Amino acid sequence: MTGMRRIVVIGSINQDEVDLVDVLPVPGATVRSLATRIQLGGKGANQAVAAARLGAQVSMVGAVGSDSAGVESMDRLHHEGIDTSSVVRVAGETGRAFVLVDAAGENSIVVRSGANHADGELAVRACQSMQSGDLVVMQGELPWSITSAVANRAEEVSARLVLNLAPVGELSAEVLALADPLIVNESEALELAHRVADADLRRPGAVEDALRGLCRSLVITRGGKGAFAAEAQTTIMVRAERVQVIDTTGAGDAFVGAVAVSLAKSHGLPEAVHFANRVAGRAVGASGAMDAYPRLEELE
Repeated sequence: MTGMRRIVVIGSINQDEVDLVDVLPVPGATVRSLATRIQLGGKGANQAVAAARLGAQVSMVGAVGSDSAGVESMDRLHHEGIDTSSVVRVAGETGRAFVLVDAAGENSIVVRSGANHADGELAVRACQSMQSGDLVVMQGELPWSITSAVANRAEEVSARLVLNLAPVGELSAEVLALADPLIVNESEALELAHRVADADLRRPGAVEDALRGLCRSLVITRGGKGAFAAEAQTTIMVRAERVQVIDTTGAGDAFVGAVAVSLAKSHGLPEAVHFANRVAGRAVGASGAMDAYPRLEELE
């Protein structure tokens, strides 16, 4: 890890209940669970684990409740070698996610935020956790007030901000302008473009054009079609890995964690996206979210 930036992941920590089903239910339908597993989740925790498994020094900033799920979540983060000294313990329940995964590996997720929406102390802890030279990773699952405070503090201390705007919630042009890169998937990119652009987005490349001027650099993930990346005057398309898809749960978080690791090594954005595609390809080839995340030695 010599010469690598420290990665500070500021985001959600959940306990996930994952049920395997033949097909995802349509409105009004009932489906039978074939198997159930309980695991650590949340975009923040997922991205922290993905980065730690790839050899990075990772500090997690988030909040867990006073329940058993909070204890179990902290234990798992410790087990993955992640610094949890900036995780806040609050009264109440830890965030929870209820995940359905069908036979094709597609998923449907319902999230209950719980401790992840503990604002005040978490915002203070998040801002205090950053140092000059850090690479800060955030998502869209925390209150926007925290995201905004973190983005501005990162700029003040010369830390690089990787913003995975998932889900797309409240927006601020000032915050988006600090993202380097802004990472969204295709549906998030389209939603964001509809909010910020007064143009016909059906034209090929229109969504990318609408978003490029919002941030310092941009990455749009496209699942099996690969990824688009842009910075300054450069754009690239990266093909996805050809793999058998078992479970897509958490694959986007594996991608973000891998981008962060590559950037923390001072690699350029194109190289980071190529590396992240390899990691995400490995992640969808096995069941589970972080349990499927590869370690660096497995890639090499």
